[in-house]
Amino acid sequence: MPATSWIQQMIDEVYHEINDPSSAYYGPKFVVANHYDPYTGIPPQPGGFGWNFGQMTQPEFVSAASSICPTIGASDSSKCLGYTTSAVPPNYPKLNLTAVSITGFSNVVLKEPQLQPDGVTLVTTADFSTLPPSSGYPAKVVIAGQFALTVYCCCPPANSPTSPCEANAPIDPQTGQGTFTATIPSCSATVTCTINNLNNPGVIPTLTADSFNFLVPTNSQTHGPNMSIDVKITNVPPDQQSGWNQQAMKVFNDPKALASILNTLIATMNQPGDLAVLANILTTQLDNYLRAHGLYPYPAAAARIF
Repeated sequence: MPATSWIQQMIDEVYHEINDPSSAYYGPKFVVANHYDPYTGIPPQPGGFGWNFGQMTQPEFVSAASSICPTIGASDSSKCLGYTTSAVPPNYPKLNLTAVSITGFSNVVLKEPQLQPDGVTLVTTADFSTLPPSSGYPAKVVIAGQFALTVYCCCPPANSPTSPCEANAPIDPQTGQGTFTATIPSCSATVTCTINNLNNPGVIPTLTADSFNFLVPTNSQTHGPNMSIDVKITNVPPDQQSGWNQQAMKVFNDPKALASILNTLIATMNQPGDLAVLANILTTQLDNYLRAHGLYPYPAAAARIF
């Protein structure tokens, strides 16, 4: 039997076992056992991982952040009249996320993997947030951590408080720090792998993880990712927290900002180190499966069984 024929049959069997709660290969158990829920980086970081976005140059993000300086000025009597946002460029807002963790990946149902016509490329899609509450797994994917949002404020000319700051006006950086929680009601992930050593007798087949794509449906009203972020400022005086929170919520929930966070997540999980770890995990699972089902020595045993 050609390798592609038995490998497709094996994939079909594994697919059913991954979605069977009584199986040793049950998907949610696999996700937890291999440190993908909670996900704190590869290898797992005890304090979570970080994303430093640096300057946020998207016009929509800049526009959403532009109201923060006036809000600070209105609530802080020590600030000048007309306290406003410094010109961009060069003083774009900056965003840094730390102690980030992701929960909810264990609420997963695998779609039937698709072996591509080349016989070695495997595309697998997993749907999250689909198991019922009775399963005991988290209902939604949640990204949580700490943040620092810096905006650059300045004072307009003393005799014209409604005018923009002058080009050489001193810059007054203002940084809000606190916690954030991003909730994603539904999402999916597609992993593309290459199966190696299918035609090498006596050599253990391995998997190479080629790409990881995280997909979040589009919100029909905002036209951005269907997710929401709640923030709580912790480093400003209590009488200023409400204003800061409202403005930070506006910034974080801007569709372009949400898209940037998701794109960074995808880039993080597509780093060579992350893909290599994922490939090693999948290869180990494949090896365990082949041995448990008497498929060694490969491929002769596989041909006998299938």
